[in-house]
Amino acid sequence: MTSPRVRRLLPSGLLLLAALAGCGTSGSPAPRHGDGAGPLDPAVPAAAGGASGAPGADASVRAAEKSPAVTHLGRTVLPRAGLVVLGRSVGRSEVPPGIEVVRFQVDEVLRSMPWDRPPDDVEHPVLTVLSGEPGMLPAPGAAAVLLVAHRPRSPNYDVVQVVAIDDRAGPQRLAALRRYLEIEAYPDEEERVSALLSYLREAVRGPDLWTRSNAALEYGSLARARPDDLRAEDAPLLRAAAQRAGEADVRAALESALAVAERAAARTARATPDARSDAAARSLDELSTRFADASDAAVRRGVVLEAAVTHRAAASTLLRRATADADERVREAAVAAAGQLRITDLAEDVARVLANDTSAHVRRSAVRAAGFLRSTAAVPQLALLARAETELGDDACFALARVRDDAGLAALSSLRADAAPSRRELLDFLLSDAFAAQEEQLGRPLR
Repeated sequence: MTSPRVRRLLPSGLLLLAALAGCGTSGSPAPRHGDGAGPLDPAVPAAAGGASGAPGADASVRAAEKSPAVTHLGRTVLPRAGLVVLGRSVGRSEVPPGIEVVRFQVDEVLRSMPWDRPPDDVEHPVLTVLSGEPGMLPAPGAAAVLLVAHRPRSPNYDVVQVVAIDDRAGPQRLAALRRYLEIEAYPDEEERVSALLSYLREAVRGPDLWTRSNAALEYGSLARARPDDLRAEDAPLLRAAAQRAGEADVRAALESALAVAERAAARTARATPDARSDAAARSLDELSTRFADASDAAVRRGVVLEAAVTHRAAASTLLRRATADADERVREAAVAAAGQLRITDLAEDVARVLANDTSAHVRRSAVRAAGFLRSTAAVPQLALLARAETELGDDACFALARVRDDAGLAALSSLRADAAPSRRELLDFLLSDAFAAQEEQLGRPLR
């Protein structure tokens, strides 16, 4: 007998509960795609001793399934698992045969619903978790995240998902799970959609292969379940990601999402100029409101990135506000976007950040942005930073060479006079016409 409340997460899979990994029973591969099937639609192992869930859980599951969850995790797994815990197995046994029992010490509760709560009388409770599939639960000593459901009339729990975090991709898998749980916890559906898209747009082009692949599969799931959530601005990101995707299922997910995003782009292109202008203004107003209302720095950073990608220079007022945000991640995103998009209205704001910000991460992005913006106001600070023979000092030299005003060139010439031979070679190049020609070939003309 099988139960829809119980699914397995194998550590070798990709989609984070869209899915933090592929799912399936022991010994059988899990299909991550299919006609109308989501990535968490394999066969499911038997629940230990029959159906599980707290009294009234069926009603709560039905209510959750009707709620506007936006992630694949929220649509398929969270309705069946009210408790999500991070911890470590401290013992395992099979009593009776065919039912596996693990003692699981909880280090952190990631999610808890009223019907699925851990004991609250100890700091690190030890849960008794059951599975009808031997080998599914973590081995003694192994760290994992368990998504579980309270058994009726019992202090024990049935496992719904196991997320392995001890392997090479474990940190990325755990980070993605945390982010999806955060997204589904936002009270407003529109805020959840915005937060998910902001995460996916960054993750699908990130440096880590697992995170990129997982974001691709989540995009594909979103395109099937909630196609209206995809926007025109997703199309170029999806197209670029599909071109470099290696695995067939990842590429298929990206291509299905791209088709949906391109339809959204076509609808935008068919709109009249006045309609497009009005829609852009409304979009920018909505982004500004979301930025002002968001208490979560990750949401504010996502809004900054979405505004920059969608509205470019028209978002300068929002980006200017973000350069003074309390969180360094938000400030860095605003400064980096200003430089990469050449939003010259923000040149003085970038110079201010460069002179006053205490975060080394933000200051480095400000150095680069000041060069791309050719911010003459930043030259005095750049000249000071350029004296150091460090990576930041070299970045400041490049920035001065891009600003290329009299003061900037004089600062580079002064540095050259006292520089070691290896650095003098760099400074000679930056002062030469060859550097200016290279920048022009890269689409950054210095004039």
